[in-house]
Amino acid sequence: MRRLALATYAINGSQICNMMLTAFAVPLLVGAEQYGQYAAVFALPAFLQSGIEAYAVLSLSRGVRSRSFWLSYAGLSLGAALVSALVCAYLFDHAAAVWAGALAAGLMFRGAASALVYTHLSISFVRVNVTAEAVTFAVYVIVLLLGLAVQAPPYSIPLAMVVTASLVAGTVLLLAGLKPDVVGDQETASHERGGWRFLWARSYEDLSLTLMPLFLANCFGLSVAGEFRVIVSGMKVLSKLFPFRYEVILRGSRLGEFDIRTFAKVSAVFVLLGFGIAAILYLMRGNVFLSEGTAMWIVALSSGALVASLAAFPVATLYSVRPVVISTAAAFATLASVIFGVLPLFLALFIVMNFATFAASFIALMDGQRSSLRSLPAG
Repeated sequence: MRRLALATYAINGSQICNMMLTAFAVPLLVGAEQYGQYAAVFALPAFLQSGIEAYAVLSLSRGVRSRSFWLSYAGLSLGAALVSALVCAYLFDHAAAVWAGALAAGLMFRGAASALVYTHLSISFVRVNVTAEAVTFAVYVIVLLLGLAVQAPPYSIPLAMVVTASLVAGTVLLLAGLKPDVVGDQETASHERGGWRFLWARSYEDLSLTLMPLFLANCFGLSVAGEFRVIVSGMKVLSKLFPFRYEVILRGSRLGEFDIRTFAKVSAVFVLLGFGIAAILYLMRGNVFLSEGTAMWIVALSSGALVASLAAFPVATLYSVRPVVISTAAAFATLASVIFGVLPLFLALFIVMNFATFAASFIALMDGQRSSLRSLPAG
């Protein structure tokens, strides 16, 4: 468990600086409404990229590296860019459409490179990812300073940061992922189990967190979307302190090194910590980004459950379809509350969704541990 925790903190630690920059420094510089515009434009390209990247990981894990596969990936990426641009053109303006298309292209490029690295068993997964995150941070700082210096439209600055970093860091990942994979060629069969369920591995995060600002921006306004994005980004920063990543749980389960009891104890601590964070945000309402009218601080009550779910859900989906069904149904109910314009209902359903997903994921992990510790595919 100690080795798995060290691997988790190495990767998470490399991401904290980037997330602190985009989650807190950028909103302070551009304002809640402009940050909400960024979050709304970012939502759909990121949502589509996540699903397509999952498809790439599943295919590469099964040894599919043919020309037809890469052509299909390119076609899906182009389709995602066009859909993102058209939706943003309809909901916002032509500038947003251009940014959405560029963002989709950059994310798809980095997604392909990340898929190659994730399925490459002959290189150090931790070392490559830490290097890519360091490059990302450097690009973020440079683009942020340039954007402020030339007085670019505020919402375009974080978009430019993400697009540029995706291309540069993606190149770093691609160079590592293209190296010969002797181990992977010998162990391709070990990735077969899990099948289509792997495609749902990030459905919880994508539906509940990534896509939500697009709906919030159009139903409640850009400021509300900005508030939500800031709080959710804070939750994701908190998740980097959680001593388990889903990749680490996956590898640890196969190696028999994952302890479900330790996971339960740590999760309980983070759930209690989430209540404390909500109390702090309540005291801060009316300041910075938290308006008293929206009561967005309430969603932080479920931050501990959300953090634990982000780690457990992707692996739990390989054991059982139940977490997928529960989280997806809850996410659609939450989205429906936004579409119908009932903000208090959204706040309540968001909390219920996170705790329900955590409970379903934990039960699936526990059942999986009882049945077999070594039957999952290698991460």
